[in-house]
Amino acid sequence: MTRVSERSGGSRNSPRRPAAHLGGTAGLTLVETLIASGLFALLLASIVTVMITSWRTQVFTASSYRAEDLARDTMVKLVHGDYTQQMPVPGLIRASAVLTSSSPYPAVAYRVTWTDPQGSPHDDEICWYLDGTTLYRVVQPYSAPLDITGSGGTAIAPGVVYFSATLDVSLVRIILKVQDQGGATYRLRTQVTPRLVGGG
Repeated sequence: MTRVSERSGGSRNSPRRPAAHLGGTAGLTLVETLIASGLFALLLASIVTVMITSWRTQVFTASSYRAEDLARDTMVKLVHGDYTQQMPVPGLIRASAVLTSSSPYPAVAYRVTWTDPQGSPHDDEICWYLDGTTLYRVVQPYSAPLDITGSGGTAIAPGVVYFSATLDVSLVRIILKVQDQGGATYRLRTQVTPRLVGGG
């Protein structure tokens, strides 16, 4: 009896099938690398933009605070007086006479009689005027008539881009706008009724 053997693999000369690789080919193709690099660049640009915007916001906020502080400090000195000096300077609120001007430069002058901490009496005229972007204050003994002094004095506030003082009977309206070096501006306005206007 003749046996016939059967082989499932076919004949010996049959070509072999290529072996399957699990997990795909190793590494990235050039196209995949370019796409990944582009996405990373976009992400990095977004992060940098957010950081720059945050930094600019912080800088501008700090500039705004400085502008506000300078405007308020200047207004307090003008209206209520400057008592940080060795010789105090009374404010507009204690004036007995007031004069304002808008030309050739915005200014306000007032006469004030007062007594210093040592008990010595004073009769002064105080003038605030804007020259360029600096607000100056001039203090000198009163000499009739009350006048605007537009030179000399002490520089009180730099960066003042607007200053005006107007007199309506006994009411003085003041507007002050300050710009900080960081670019922020702060506008402050007030109205003052001097206690002694018309009283001496």
